[in-house]
Amino acid sequence: MGNLNEQEVDSAKKVYPIMSYRYTVPVKSVAENLHQIRQEVIRTAISCGRQPETIQILAVSKTMEPWRIMEAYEAGQRLFGENRVQEAFEKIPALRDKEITWHFIGHLQSNKTRAAVELFDVIQTVHNPKLARRLNLHCQELGKKSIDVMIQVNQAEEPQKSGVRIENLTRMISVVDDLPNLNLVGLMTIPPFSEDQEKSRPYFRQLRQLRDQINLERKIHLQHLSMGIQINGVWLQRWFTYLPKNADRLQSPLWLYC
Repeated sequence: MGNLNEQEVDSAKKVYPIMSYRYTVPVKSVAENLHQIRQEVIRTAISCGRQPETIQILAVSKTMEPWRIMEAYEAGQRLFGENRVQEAFEKIPALRDKEITWHFIGHLQSNKTRAAVELFDVIQTVHNPKLARRLNLHCQELGKKSIDVMIQVNQAEEPQKSGVRIENLTRMISVVDDLPNLNLVGLMTIPPFSEDQEKSRPYFRQLRQLRDQINLERKIHLQHLSMGIQINGVWLQRWFTYLPKNADRLQSPLWLYC
């Protein structure tokens, strides 16, 4: 699917009359962007000695209209990320019949946990025991057997960011492991902002090392790392599926703004 013309936009609005975003025709279509990123992923994975098919791309669909999400979906994209529960509540139900896995990637407030459990398949930003317990409770209340979660790690101990400090990570993992409805699948981090991307690499490398060290003592390994960088004021996230080595060499942003 390429760029939508005015007639297609009007048709999409009739099918998905949910949000009142202003539509701007992109310079490059979502399908073209996806193809370009997939090619970059393939090249970089091969250079790192990895199988490209083991790397998943998570498309960040926040602020995007449902018909633009459908453009990515028609191009084969199946993983999407949202960072606001209210926006997702208006958007996800309209696309519920699609084979989409929804990730929550924003700061999760306590009063939004029930809705988050109801809407999402993966919560990436679990950052304290209270939040974890509320998610587990809501799973039980809603009859949801389990939900995949990731623990957000605040490696730089930035006060403006949520996340578990490294010295508290082992305890936080124990809390999540003791909650029967939470399935811990990985770690997530957003390093300090810097115009120099190279300054983010030590945080990526450290998170991978933390994950590998934790896995030495786990029967069920943590498979995923989610890492974010900010370039020119835009957040670009990296979603690695079991990259035990050379993850810091993967230079292409794997989270896509569609």
